[in-house]
Amino acid sequence: MVRAGRRVLVLVTVTVLGTGVPAAAGSGAAQAAPGMDWAASAGSVPSIGGQLNGVSADSATDVWAVGFSETNPNPRQPLIVHWDGTAWSQVKSPTPGTGSNGTVLTSVSAVSPTDAWAVGFSSNSANLPQPFILHWDGTAWSRVPGPSPGARGVLLTSVSAVSPTDAWAVGTFTTIFRVPKPLIVHWNGTAWSRVPSPNPGAGVNSLSGVSALSATNAWAVGTYVVKGPVFKSLTLHWNGTAWSHVPSPNPGNFAQLTGVSALSHTSAWAVGISFGPDNLALHWNGTAWSQASVPSPGSTANKQLSGVSAVSATDAWAVGYGQRNSRFQPFFPVIVHWDGTAWSRVKSPNPGCGGGDGCLSQLFAVDALSPANAWAVGGGGVILIEHWNGTAWSAG
Repeated sequence: MVRAGRRVLVLVTVTVLGTGVPAAAGSGAAQAAPGMDWAASAGSVPSIGGQLNGVSADSATDVWAVGFSETNPNPRQPLIVHWDGTAWSQVKSPTPGTGSNGTVLTSVSAVSPTDAWAVGFSSNSANLPQPFILHWDGTAWSRVPGPSPGARGVLLTSVSAVSPTDAWAVGTFTTIFRVPKPLIVHWNGTAWSRVPSPNPGAGVNSLSGVSALSATNAWAVGTYVVKGPVFKSLTLHWNGTAWSHVPSPNPGNFAQLTGVSALSHTSAWAVGISFGPDNLALHWNGTAWSQASVPSPGSTANKQLSGVSAVSATDAWAVGYGQRNSRFQPFFPVIVHWDGTAWSRVKSPNPGCGGGDGCLSQLFAVDALSPANAWAVGGGGVILIEHWNGTAWSAG
């Protein structure tokens, strides 16, 4: 049986720069020493400049996390780390980027110990992002070609694999006129190919998350812009034949969805960012999307839920970050839990500053295996890994 929770491994809000290169959130990373190797046991995450954007747990002894490392003055390099049940270790990744923006991995989805996908972007000599797709065969990660329709670049933000012959990846491509459009690509066991995507609105459109349950049921989420400009939540559904636009709530004049987790035909969660008083979370009941109340971490200048993972109808996690009072203050990690009745905030470690709020720490993705086993990853200064054991979250 396919477990929906492990599919939802999305990074962050997508920002398209003038060059067409999307910037990873929290990119003001600290610098690591050149040539630093990555190895850590539980509870001992090393200080490495960069961040982790996605996590996927196939089992208690097979967990992948991906992102990028950064060493000044070198460009970003893809970062892949693996948990074997005892320790985290770095695994070698291809690094094809030639531009100064380097190579970034944004998402990962593991089907089995011998089948996993990771996606992101790699900048070329013109500093335009190109699709970066990697596959794990149980021995090594290798690059797999993917469609690149964008005249000004392509960013893949999320991947969700159902089986060795069925996987989806979503993101954004930028036209020659520098207008971002949604991109959906599919793996059929042999090659990745582009699949037509609805393109509502008259301006910017982007996809940030995807969650596939079966060959006939998948969700993709993001944002689209209408005149104003007004940013609206974007939810697309795959029924086995085509993707269609499904209406979703839009609190205020800004709503952007960053992550989605599908449990069944009648249950899915999507999270993101809005300018309302609460964090943004939407629920699908099989007929329509509705907004759920999610507590925000006090008075914040900025807040976002970046990833979500649902284990059952009474057990789901969402992660993100907040910022105290003004945009000049640091970020701190935020974790919230759904118990079947309500969302509530759960204490999150903040090892960057001894566990207190007001440190530069952000969580971008979460994956729950069971009620007693979940992982969350992020960064913003140094990489951040947190684990849920059924009672509390701990660093590493």
